[in-house]
Amino acid sequence: MGAGVSQPALALVAGRISNVLIVYPSNSTEFRREAYENVYIFLGLGGASLIVSFFQFYCFQTVCNRIIAKLRYHYVRSLIRQNAGWFDKNQSGTLTSILNENIEKIQEGIGDKIGVVCRGFTMFFAAIIISFIYEWRLSLMMLGLAPLSFLLVAFQGMKMEKSTIKEFSNIAKAGSVAEESIMGVRTVQAFNGQIEMVNRYKNELTKGKKYSIITSFWSGMMEGFFFFLMYIFLGGGILYGAYLIKVGALTSPGNIFIVIMSQLLGAYFVGLISPPLMGIFKARIAAAVIYETIDRVPEIDVYSNIGENSDNPNGMVEFKDVHFQYPNRQDAKVLNGINLTIYPGQTVALVGHSGCGKSTTAGLLTRLYNIESGSVKIDGVNINEINIHSLRKIIGIVQQEPSLFNFTIAENIRISCPEITQERMIEICKMANAHDFIETLPKGYDTLIGDGGVQLSGGQKQRIAIARTLARDPKILILDEATSALDAQSESVVQSALDNAAKGRSTIVIAHRLSTIQNADKIVVFEKGHIVEEGTHQELVKLGGHYANLVKAQQLLPENDNKKNQNKMRKKFDENLGFGRKEFVRAARASNSFRNSQKRLSKKCVDVFKSDDDIKFYKSILIEDNNQYGNYSIATIYKNGKEEYKWMIAGFICALFRGLELPACGLTFTYVFQSFSMGHDEMMRTCLNALWIFIGIGVGSWIFQCIGVR
Repeated sequence: MGAGVSQPALALVAGRISNVLIVYPSNSTEFRREAYENVYIFLGLGGASLIVSFFQFYCFQTVCNRIIAKLRYHYVRSLIRQNAGWFDKNQSGTLTSILNENIEKIQEGIGDKIGVVCRGFTMFFAAIIISFIYEWRLSLMMLGLAPLSFLLVAFQGMKMEKSTIKEFSNIAKAGSVAEESIMGVRTVQAFNGQIEMVNRYKNELTKGKKYSIITSFWSGMMEGFFFFLMYIFLGGGILYGAYLIKVGALTSPGNIFIVIMSQLLGAYFVGLISPPLMGIFKARIAAAVIYETIDRVPEIDVYSNIGENSDNPNGMVEFKDVHFQYPNRQDAKVLNGINLTIYPGQTVALVGHSGCGKSTTAGLLTRLYNIESGSVKIDGVNINEINIHSLRKIIGIVQQEPSLFNFTIAENIRISCPEITQERMIEICKMANAHDFIETLPKGYDTLIGDGGVQLSGGQKQRIAIARTLARDPKILILDEATSALDAQSESVVQSALDNAAKGRSTIVIAHRLSTIQNADKIVVFEKGHIVEEGTHQELVKLGGHYANLVKAQQLLPENDNKKNQNKMRKKFDENLGFGRKEFVRAARASNSFRNSQKRLSKKCVDVFKSDDDIKFYKSILIEDNNQYGNYSIATIYKNGKEEYKWMIAGFICALFRGLELPACGLTFTYVFQSFSMGHDEMMRTCLNALWIFIGIGVGSWIFQCIGVR
């Protein structure tokens, strides 16, 4: 506000100086006294304006940075809070694009732009007060510019809002495509899908570009029209002021300049707040998307304190007449009245064709989704009555594709149990057959493993995932095809770790490779959402039903054991896939919604957290490659838009002509200033000519602004 008041005050002093130059002879004492006095005031106001402008920027930017930090925190916290069904409906790339793009828009809109808008409105009202004090009639005439300015700003905001929403939507979709392409780059390359993914990204960008151009068009149109009106009122104000002097209603020409300069400064800064207001409008739209997620309380709330705590469970699991269908697949029922009991310490294997409901059954135990009907109980208590945090604390999951983060090995394990001691960590890593290979790493348990554990083999990642699961000492263990993506050697080591992990726990094993579950206490066969068979391996083989057919298909009967040949074929197939083989095999084997939901849930916000090593790495790149980056300039960017050269040239020409506006106004003011020392008729004729000049400048400003923005 202080910066806003200082500008009209400067206009007041400038008007007083103009009056001194017109009224007093240059060699008189009054001239020197008044001139020096006003110059000192002018310098004082300039210094004060510098100080308040600095604090305006500093304070708003400081508050902005703190708000953005909190907003990022709350958005990520809310993302992790959402249930699996919500993630099924929202693409991970869109969510991370929102985290980056939308919050950046909010940061641009709530920083110094708020201060600019506040200063503009303060300047406007201060200018009105000053101008009415010095000449109310001329001020009343000039006041018409203010409501027109506000109407233009409101109309501009209305026109921009719809196009901005659509622009953000398409940018988010483009970000989703880019993230999917980058994270799955090996798969894209393996299938020669580069052109397809780039074209998809380009299509979304093209849609967003169209709405961005519409937004820019309305911004340029309204800003140019404002300057057109401003120049009309400027010329009209000068002519009316000259008329007041002619009829004797006004005796001091300096008051004309005070009123006109004050009103124009006020209106001018109202016009200048158009770009900041555009940023604020975009920030408001972006914030609506962010807060929609932040304010959403999921049906299954991991932060809720409601429900019983299950501190000492036995591990008894019961499914009674459970029916279920995924929220985003209402037309396909996944489970149709299953009944299953798992006793404490028992190992139960779930088998069947892909999509039959095995992983869904295990997923319902952790309440990633709510069931449609029936009940799921642990130790006789419905899981809906158990606190969700407590429920998931007693259940451990080892998936086919382990989700490791770009932390150290110790930090990855502590995600499951933050309070675990180093001694206990070593103990569980030995149980998971992971301790020996960890000790061979450069920094042992403090070794960074890279994003997704890319610096480790598949078997090593799986053993760390097993150790992470064991860290919380779960009473119920879910093994979701934990060895299906491994080669024979890694499978043997990991299977041994899984056998150790299953001791003393109720264990649910989901497997396609039946050789891994022959020793299970009970095997449950699923078919199209129904349980069709139950029993041990020997019992089901003798039965000659669905399970026996699965066994025959995999040639696992004692007389036809060809597992070694299968492993050779698998290895040969993997090698032929070359660079993208791992991603292809994993993608082909991970086919059900439960597993995909868990992957997305664990990977959503890893990129938000960066270690000190990451920061040092980025700094080293900037230092080492400074010379290389220095070879590029802004011209390099424009070279990518050769097809837009005609618009670039038009924009540069328009910018040049707009740059001539203020010099033209200055020359016209000199022309007018001299006329106040002439006779009344000559003064009126000069001011009328000045009006036409200002109208011409206004028309040119409007045209050049529209073309320049385009």
